[in-house]
Amino acid sequence: MASSGSSCQLCASKHVLSPAIKYCSDCQENLCQQCLDVHSKFKAFLNHHLAEIKPVLEEKNASKNMCNKHSNMYLDFFCSDHDCLCCRSCMEKDHRTCERFIPLEVASQGVKHSPMFNDVNEGIRSIEQTLNKMISNCDFNIQSLDEDEESVTKQVLSVKTNIIKRLNQLEEKLKSEICCAKQNKRVIFESRKDNLLRFKSCVEDVSNQLNQVSENGSEKQIFVLMNYCKWEQVEYEAKLQEIIPTLEESHITFQPPDDILIALKPLGSIEVKSSKCTIEYKPPKAQQVQIPINVPQIARRFTVELKIEIQRPGDVWITGIAMTDDKRLLVCNRYSTDLLVYSYSADYLQDCKLSGQPWDIAVIPGENKAVVTLPDQKAIQFMNIKKMKASFPFPVPGRCLGVAVVNDEICVGGDGGYIYILDKRGSLKTEIKVPSTTSVLFYLHPGPFGCICYTDNAHNATGCVTLNGEELFRYSSKDLCKPEAVKIDVKGNLYVSCRGSNNIQRLTPDGKFLDVINVNEHDFKCPYGMTFSHDFLKLFVSYDNRKIVIFSCSL
Repeated sequence: MASSGSSCQLCASKHVLSPAIKYCSDCQENLCQQCLDVHSKFKAFLNHHLAEIKPVLEEKNASKNMCNKHSNMYLDFFCSDHDCLCCRSCMEKDHRTCERFIPLEVASQGVKHSPMFNDVNEGIRSIEQTLNKMISNCDFNIQSLDEDEESVTKQVLSVKTNIIKRLNQLEEKLKSEICCAKQNKRVIFESRKDNLLRFKSCVEDVSNQLNQVSENGSEKQIFVLMNYCKWEQVEYEAKLQEIIPTLEESHITFQPPDDILIALKPLGSIEVKSSKCTIEYKPPKAQQVQIPINVPQIARRFTVELKIEIQRPGDVWITGIAMTDDKRLLVCNRYSTDLLVYSYSADYLQDCKLSGQPWDIAVIPGENKAVVTLPDQKAIQFMNIKKMKASFPFPVPGRCLGVAVVNDEICVGGDGGYIYILDKRGSLKTEIKVPSTTSVLFYLHPGPFGCICYTDNAHNATGCVTLNGEELFRYSSKDLCKPEAVKIDVKGNLYVSCRGSNNIQRLTPDGKFLDVINVNEHDFKCPYGMTFSHDFLKLFVSYDNRKIVIFSCSL
């Protein structure tokens, strides 16, 4: 494989550093002037193709000459039966019975003047032109959004002005009520004060008489006055006992609405209206080399292939299912601390001990790791799915249920409509609030373009938000009864298991109702966890607490 450097590779093999001036695409080597002269003297090399040194292009072309399946083998042959390039290892393993096997040197003769070369060039140019139109369309939309922002902002400002005007009116009304309440109470307290002052004056008169007689009067006078005052004291005490219960302390208070945001809810809403773009792409011509392309198709038939019942001591409640890259089924039993492992054909393999009772599980793409949620511990737990060993749990701010891996970040659904975002080391990065709900998010799943799909069981709804918390869509219907797990097929359609209606509903990628997958099985009830096989040809669904059904998906 050619190096991307600009030194002569033949000289470098002799530990001599010489600048390369040409690149031989047949030898796949850089050549200096001296080696080029030698190269040109041999008849076998006369038809080799020499080019200027272009390191980046050289590296890309050199990598294309290597087999994708066998990285250390060069592509040497073309199989006409399968319309593909092959190395010698491919020929021995996959193409033994093929009859039309041609060396690349023969198959590539005159390729620059072939219809295939012209068609590919024309096709690439057509794709490029279409992409330019699409990019221009994006620029136009970006500019339009800026203009829309300015226009809508003015409308919002107008509404705000009216609201402030109305608030000022309400403020003046409240001030008037405050003044009126103060005056009413003031009159009451001033009247009460006058009565108390008159009462006090009577008491002071008796007190003054006692003082004067005690200082200047005889003992007989004092005795007579004391007997008189004794009955006055009893009368005054009785009067006090009557007055005291009627006393009160008054304060003027203000009680704002419980939630001022609810009061302002009718302010308005922002809606993004989208229409289908008019740009189209039409292949300029049918390709001369017919390469079979597998266009994803939506499954129409779901046939029960196999049913299994989880046999475990004690109660079983299967809430979460995931599939590893090597086609093992990871099953969460909510009533146990064991994660169950089954084969692709539903044969029991082993258990994996966890730190708590799990709810949901997600496999981390490209790694031998999965992450489970432990609601009772308010934690997540990573596990090595190759060794089937769990690490220690990592805490999250609240109760955690649904889990999904989106753009290499762990997304965990919790109470109050919150989604906690953690990195793959278990550290909390941020949390987002789903705008339209305060309910528990029991299940999550990666959506298209790095968004998060969720189900809102309490409100019979499902939706999709970005990692910034922006709601892309939300679908709610009385027929979407008690939604649980949500998954996405190869076309981006949403599959929602509905525990209340005992079926699986499908929505389009933009959140519109598509159809209902009716399962013609009398015992199919209360579906919860779901997962697809990696080729989307099988759908695994847990139902009736301890059962799993495997559907074969076909057109």
